Amino acid sequence: MNLLLRVPATTSNVGPGFDCFGMALSLHLEIEVRPAAALTVTAEGADVPLDRTNLVVKTCLDALGPAAPEPKLALHLRNRIPLRRGMGSSATAIVAGLALAEAIQFGPDGVDKERIARHASQLEGHPDNATPAALGGFCIGAGETFERVEMNDRAYLLVVPAVEIETEAARHALPRQLSLTDAVFNLQRAALAAVRIARTGDLSGAAPFEDRLHQRHRLGLDARLARLFESLRQCPSVESLFLSGSGSTILLLPRNPDQAEGDARRLLQAEGLGQEVLTAQADNRGLVVEPR
Repeated sequence: MNLLLRVPATTSNVGPGFDCFGMALSLHLEIEVRPAAALTVTAEGADVPLDRTNLVVKTCLDALGPAAPEPKLALHLRNRIPLRRGMGSSATAIVAGLALAEAIQFGPDGVDKERIARHASQLEGHPDNATPAALGGFCIGAGETFERVEMNDRAYLLVVPAVEIETEAARHALPRQLSLTDAVFNLQRAALAAVRIARTGDLSGAAPFEDRLHQRHRLGLDARLARLFESLRQCPSVESLFLSGSGSTILLLPRNPDQAEGDARRLLQAEGLGQEVLTAQADNRGLVVEPR
């Protein structure tokens, strides 16, 4: 079996849409699959395990089940997605592993993206990253139910600080209880954002991405990150912004892309957080499985 698997990064929550909004991005995990004498893994672009503990491999083997023979395949991973930066890298790996398992079981033409989206959402515990990674575009998920919106080709900036936010720490930072006022605040803004994005295919309709459920609590995990976010929010070159997933990446909607990128690099450097700023568009294809 000769295949190329491609799965996009994602940005989730998108301000008020905690654990239900997500959008695929034009940064990808690619996996070349070739026949081999035994299961092997090589990788470039990220420091990941090269054995059965690799999340792509583990997900694939778990999906095949303990009775299935170990596939004799050589997997070469090319990862362009920053790890532990709130860009859905774990969901991307899970979707890739499920797609590989389905390709082994049913052939490339038997891979079902909606089935994978539901399965990956179950494994992740929430659909905000898993559904857009599988389906592409902007997705709204609730349990095993989801809706998808085709997005336009506007460019977004991803400000990627040199600080990792562990998902578990980000979850523990969230409040255990919410006031009715804060819950209604998010419900109102999430509902408006969903309608506006569906009408326009553009995140700008959802600005200014106000949130009272998660964002300020997660920004509080690192004082430099909180200062960076506030400084970027005040830049005239930036239309709006939100914390991508649990962070530390911040997604910017730029008014002036060149100026916004320069401002972001300057502010990152001032906080000692590197200078990594990426440009990405929405990815409307989602999971791709191509015979080679």
